[in-house]
Amino acid sequence: MPKLLLACYLVNDGVVTALFFTALTFRKTYGMEVQEILALTLVLQLVAIPATIFFGWLGGRWSQRGAINVALCLWLAVLVLMATAEGRDGAVVVTLSLGLVIGSTQSLFRSLFAGLVPVDRASEYFGFHTLMGRASAALGPLFFGVVSATTGSQRAAMASLAVFFVAGGIVLAFVRPPDR
Repeated sequence: MPKLLLACYLVNDGVVTALFFTALTFRKTYGMEVQEILALTLVLQLVAIPATIFFGWLGGRWSQRGAINVALCLWLAVLVLMATAEGRDGAVVVTLSLGLVIGSTQSLFRSLFAGLVPVDRASEYFGFHTLMGRASAALGPLFFGVVSATTGSQRAAMASLAVFFVAGGIVLAFVRPPDR
């Protein structure tokens, strides 16, 4: 279970940081107005809902770890898009891509975690998981800030978040999933 939690926290750091800095990146790098960003936030949610349902189905049909790996690959593609896309059309493509993975990744990890948790101690385990998830989410923004300040580029900082997804995927490879 510690390996799964480490993988989850690494990936969660990347997810939370990317989501948090997306609006700022859209504003400063893509030159978008607040109203446009709000509209894209609604689009993100409209895409995220069916995508999360699909990835839940995929995790149940195939395997949760396999579905997480697909989501992690998509995250890497999203980060490349965020680092290279231009203008408002680029922001729309980034938003649609983010919608595919934003809810899916976290729900798949929670589902995999739930399969490893002893039923009689579920609230204890999930409480610890929530607390540690929030505490660990500080590393991503710090990393983003250091890269952004060092390079002078939010695009480079966004691309650098790939470290969290790759590291989380590597750790996840060593997690033994629950027996079905």
